[in-house]
Amino acid sequence: MRIAVAQLEVTRDLARARALASAAAASAATSGARLLVLPEYSSGFDPRGVDRTLAQPAGGAFEHLLAELSEQHALCIVAGVVREHSDKLTNTLVALDRNELVAEYDKIHLFDAFGTRESDTFDAGAIEQRGTFECDQFTIGLQTCYDLRFPEITRKRVLEGASIVVNPAAWVAGPNKLAHWRTLIAARAIENTCVMVGASMAGRGVIGHSLVVGADGTIRAELGAEPGLAVVDIEQVDIELTRNRNPSLRNRRMGIEAPGQ
Repeated sequence: MRIAVAQLEVTRDLARARALASAAAASAATSGARLLVLPEYSSGFDPRGVDRTLAQPAGGAFEHLLAELSEQHALCIVAGVVREHSDKLTNTLVALDRNELVAEYDKIHLFDAFGTRESDTFDAGAIEQRGTFECDQFTIGLQTCYDLRFPEITRKRVLEGASIVVNPAAWVAGPNKLAHWRTLIAARAIENTCVMVGASMAGRGVIGHSLVVGADGTIRAELGAEPGLAVVDIEQVDIELTRNRNPSLRNRRMGIEAPGQ
C-alpha cells in the first residue's frame, strides 16, 4: 500500500483548512496513494490555544469534506479534527474510506505538559476505545500526538491487530522536542515491529518533520519544517519478515495491564 503523509500549516482560517485538505487529497491521489494521513488539528489550529470557535459537531463541514474527498480520490483518509462535546471539546481522529466513516478515536492522553494544559479545553477519550480500522489488507491503528509518549497505547493497537500505527500530531516546538519526536516514533516502531506514521503540523509553534519508520526501525521518509507531502510504499510481507526475524511480540512475558488490575 502506498501511504501519503501531508504536513500542513493549518491556522484559524477554517476555509484555508478545507483548501489544504483538498489539495493534499488531490496530491496523494496523483501519487497513487491509498492511505492519506493528515495532522492533528487539521480542521483548524492556533498554537496559542484551540477554542470552541475552531470546533464543529461530529459529521460537520470539515468531516463532510473529508468524506467527499475519500470518495472522489478512492482514499482512506485519517485526519485530526476538533469536535464539540458537552462543555468542552474532543481532540478526535476520523478515518474515512470512500465516503464512509470507518473509525474515530478521541485522544486519550491530553497534553498537560511543557506548560500547556489541553485538559482545560478538551475531554479525554475513553481508555477502552478500540482505535483500529481496515484499509485493504492492512489493519491501521490510531493514536494522537502526546499519546506517543505512552508506549502502552501503541502496544494495545498492535495487539488489536495493527501492523501500521498512525500518529497525527501538532508536536510543540522547544528544546530537544525534535529529538523526542524522532526517538519516540522510532522506538514505538522497533518495540512493536510495526510501521509508525507520524503526520506532524508545520508552522508557528510546532516542529513539522513528519516521519515514517518501518517495522525494522528504518526511517523510510522524513520531511523538514516546511509544508510538504511524503509518499512511502509499505508491503505487508516486509512487516511479517521483520516479525519473524525479531519475534519480540511473541517472546514478551508481560501484559500491558497495570499491577493489581
